[in-house]
Amino acid sequence: MNTLLQAHTPDFSELKSIVYKLWKIVRQEMFSPLRVEIKNASELVTRIDKLLETRAREMITETYGNVGILGEEFPDTTSTSNIRFIIDPLDGTESFIHREFNTTISIWVELDGKIIHGVVYDFMRDILYEWWEKSQTYLHKNPWPLLRENYNWQIKVLLSGRWEEVEEMRTKLRSIDDIQLTQMYWSVALQASQTATWWYDAYLRVGRLKTWDIAGAAGFIHGLDDTSILSRSWDDFNHLAPEQWVIVVRNGLKKRFLELVTS
Repeated sequence: MNTLLQAHTPDFSELKSIVYKLWKIVRQEMFSPLRVEIKNASELVTRIDKLLETRAREMITETYGNVGILGEEFPDTTSTSNIRFIIDPLDGTESFIHREFNTTISIWVELDGKIIHGVVYDFMRDILYEWWEKSQTYLHKNPWPLLRENYNWQIKVLLSGRWEEVEEMRTKLRSIDDIQLTQMYWSVALQASQTATWWYDAYLRVGRLKTWDIAGAAGFIHGLDDTSILSRSWDDFNHLAPEQWVIVVRNGLKKRFLELVTS
């Protein structure tokens, strides 16, 4: 990181500590009554979503002072600072409600509208994806080197979205012999981070997205030289204006997926 940026931004090393403190709250509360509410026609919210976001906002303010905060459950915290946190302390609420726990704690930092740092914590597997000067993955708090090899001759594709939204794309993908298709509806940040770390070769997310859904994964992937995150129009993905689609794809497969998605 250049020295000018270092001189004008706080030390974000405490961000992982905040995430682990939020995980302790999840661990204490995860089998208590969830008190599920219908937020709108397609989204649910639980007591734990609200509790975690409240605590995350408090800890960020206590640690970093007067900064902006954008979250899912409460109005934006505005600030004159050029630093803003984008938080989703329980990303993958539906998976959490169904006790599948493919859920993450996601916190990211913007400087002048650009993602500069953040984490996605897959707490049930104890895998933490971090992006700062470069992308790094931790297993049980120890650096985890990525094995950039695919021992399967098929291209592993993860498709996510509600069944009625992904029907056309699912049919296309299933008709291609060398594609191994997996369909799940988990945390967007988790699925994109898994693709960036070679669990999958491509990830297609169909359906409405919000900034807090994808900001973390966008930052993580922008720190890699072998993976891209794109919109359906095949432009670089803008986390401030997410579209109905997000595509995370290995660079060597970009042309093929462009043809597939736009056909």
